[in-house]
Amino acid sequence: MKIFIARESQRHRSKENEIIITPDDEKWNDFGNRIRCKMEFYHKGNLFEFRVFFQVMKDGKGYGLSEILDEKIDWDYKSHKAEKFPIEKVETFYTMLPSLSEYKGLIEVVGLEKSTRLLKNINDLVVYQDSAVTWYKDALRTKAFRMAFVRSSESYFAF
Repeated sequence: MKIFIARESQRHRSKENEIIITPDDEKWNDFGNRIRCKMEFYHKGNLFEFRVFFQVMKDGKGYGLSEILDEKIDWDYKSHKAEKFPIEKVETFYTMLPSLSEYKGLIEVVGLEKSTRLLKNINDLVVYQDSAVTWYKDALRTKAFRMAFVRSSESYFAF
């Protein structure tokens, strides 16, 4: 599964087995962390969208997707001419779906096995809770995780 970030939806240009993560334009107050995004992908010819929290770690600090796309950090997005940018170019990133209903909906759409693979591919914090990946504890220490990822009771219980 290939993962891309983009400024806007790629629904007419996406392919099966591609995940596109784009900033959400909803003005949700996450204390300036700008973590709220949309994840879209095709499964068996149908487009699905889910809300997702997204954060990039660089030099021990967290950045939202909008900050990356606006080049508020030293990163080579603009030199990439395509409308979508492969996520493997990003150093460390992690995500989390904002509610249990989002996780349940994902499982209903693609099944448990594919959901687990998809969530691992997007470095979902819930999936990696019991693993020893090096970025996990750093992610939990960020201001964005404490103030935005688990801000609501829905996201806290999802975690």
